[in-house]
Amino acid sequence: MKCFYICALLCIINTFYIIPESNAQVKLFEDFESGVFPSAGWTTVNSNGAEGEWKLNSRNTKSGRGCAVSNFSVTRAENYLISKRFIPSQGDSLVFYFKQTFWNNYNDTFKVKLSNIDSLPQSMNTILFSFYENVNYPVYSGYGRYSVSLNSFAGQTVWIAFHHRNMNGDNIRIDDISVGKPGLYDVDMVENIFPKGKFGACAVETLIPSAKLRNTGSENISEPFNVTYKISGPVNYTSTKEILLNAGEEREIFFDTSFISLPGIYNVKVFSSLPGDPVLTNDTVYSSFEMVKADYGGGLFYNGGYYFSNSTSCSENAQSSPEFSWKDTINSVSMILNGEINQQLPFTGNTNNGYFSLGNILPQGYSFRYFNQNFDSVFISTNGIVGFKKNNALLSHDPTKINSLFFIQLPAICAYWSDLNFGSSSQNENRLSYKLAGKYIVITFDKAHVNSGDESEYITFQICLELVNSLNANSRFAVQYNKESTGEDFLSKYSDNTLSPHFVGFKNTTGSNYLKYRYRDSTGLTDYGTLFNSSVSVQFGQNAALLNNRSSDLNLTLKLEAVHPGKDSVEIQIRDTFYPYPVLESKNIYPDLGGIFKGKFTIPAENYNYYIVVKHRNSIETWSREFGEQFAGFSLNYDISSDSTFAYGNNLKNKNGSYYIYSGDADRDGLIDLADFSMISNDAQNFMTGYRDTDLNNDGVVDLADLLICENNAENFIRIKTPLNTLNNSVSGANGSYKK
Repeated sequence: MKCFYICALLCIINTFYIIPESNAQVKLFEDFESGVFPSAGWTTVNSNGAEGEWKLNSRNTKSGRGCAVSNFSVTRAENYLISKRFIPSQGDSLVFYFKQTFWNNYNDTFKVKLSNIDSLPQSMNTILFSFYENVNYPVYSGYGRYSVSLNSFAGQTVWIAFHHRNMNGDNIRIDDISVGKPGLYDVDMVENIFPKGKFGACAVETLIPSAKLRNTGSENISEPFNVTYKISGPVNYTSTKEILLNAGEEREIFFDTSFISLPGIYNVKVFSSLPGDPVLTNDTVYSSFEMVKADYGGGLFYNGGYYFSNSTSCSENAQSSPEFSWKDTINSVSMILNGEINQQLPFTGNTNNGYFSLGNILPQGYSFRYFNQNFDSVFISTNGIVGFKKNNALLSHDPTKINSLFFIQLPAICAYWSDLNFGSSSQNENRLSYKLAGKYIVITFDKAHVNSGDESEYITFQICLELVNSLNANSRFAVQYNKESTGEDFLSKYSDNTLSPHFVGFKNTTGSNYLKYRYRDSTGLTDYGTLFNSSVSVQFGQNAALLNNRSSDLNLTLKLEAVHPGKDSVEIQIRDTFYPYPVLESKNIYPDLGGIFKGKFTIPAENYNYYIVVKHRNSIETWSREFGEQFAGFSLNYDISSDSTFAYGNNLKNKNGSYYIYSGDADRDGLIDLADFSMISNDAQNFMTGYRDTDLNNDGVVDLADLLICENNAENFIRIKTPLNTLNNSVSGANGSYKK
């Protein structure tokens, strides 16, 4: 009797463990991982006398390292991939994954058929699925999962045919074909989402690996289980997450962040570790990605002698590398502002596809020298192209047709050639502008929206063209990509390599010389230059040792007559030395502990003269000496207090051998006179306190001390001296002179 109970118990235990395995029995499974194609019992057939083919392929798989591809060979090719025979049971389903390769519409059809007679194409009389391209094909960027019940054929011997009718050039992929019924629970690793494909080294600041998995079973998984993401290559990485999954739930899992910048091929393995998982064949996916060295280079014969380097750490071995230095856009001319075109400028096209023609805007004697030609006109396309001759190729918005630009007689720089739209309703806070900045012309695309893109799919970038006044060397030029002003949707698509087609590079007039920094067509990236890590600067030029775009350091020493040795902030301007001496850049700066006003300025270039202008809330505006100053090695140390000759017109006050900027211009009209004295006198009579323009000595009280400083300078008719006010200097007492 005891033996009977023991046997009964063993039967119950055996049944408990067998049932899930039985429910999960797989009648047919093909993941194309064996390396043999077609697999044993499978056949490929080409009917109607037309040539066609199914082949094994390792690219763009749903999972693992293989998938089946039906390629194009001739028009109207009939391609059959036919399974081995199997007998489905009640409750079994056919499940497979299907992907189209190209986004174009080639009018193909794809049908899944069944025969219970034999494996010949003419016997496949039951249609399980019908797909028509541009009607119900899956989105070309990913696989679609499809499932159909086989209950009607339970107990019968059947064959499945995958029939692709290739009309005009598309090809399709299928992967992970299975027939069976799910267990009570079953984890299916659907795909590795990111990273995969190719990336330029330093292309992203951090990698956040992610993968998709699904509970294909009928029960919730109530106990946490592990999912592990492993990367092996020049850098190794492992991250494991604990998760729960409800029945039928599909979820993307994000793993720990990592930074990988070393070039090389990396293999990815993502797997689940669910105890008692009844189907182990779908628990692991394999993938790979590659990091490509693309952060400096050029100099090849077809580059026309041009080199490039960017500001990422991955270009540290280059002869030189630029720094990100966003050029100040103060006093820029708006070409398009919030979708409105500047009607004062010559324009062709519209805000979606258009270009501006700018001639006679460069300083006399200066030009942009490009491939040994001098250009004095610039043509700026809304789609990110800068040309140097007028040509309607500047209206092009499709970089996949890159030959339409390269074979046109047009010298051009593509800072970010893509289908951009400054009239997009999704992003009306945009601006396209240019600025003449001494030795540069700066063109800024601010929040340029991708046409038909997501709400925040916009990019901000800037082209800086160096101007030259000799024939000795070609100009350099830099393109800068501003991450802080680029939309999250754009950055997200950049990180996972799903941006719309774009091109960054340049060409000469005929296209015989060119450089491709970054290029993506409809199938993916082919050139991998970095646009964003943090914000990035890329510079191009014919001397690899002088790709050194950067900000300049100004260390300015000055003394304010009424304030020194105290401290107060001043406005420091960088002005051009050519009439009308425009303000190129301006900063408010407070002195350091040593009394030196230190600031970084983005506009100053080497071998060019600038005026340094000091403006203070109650002092005479003071300019540096005549003809201006140069920044050597992107640095200028300038001590206005050392000698009166360091100010334009010697306009400084000598006090015991040191030179001071005059105080007393409380109304900031460039003249110390009765008007200023009256302002100070009124505030003194009213016992005014605080940070006031009338408090010349900055002691917090307007009083007699401030009046005396103003009175002395008013009696001496102290006024501003600049290259602009020679005529004004001949006019005495424009606002009335002070009298005792």
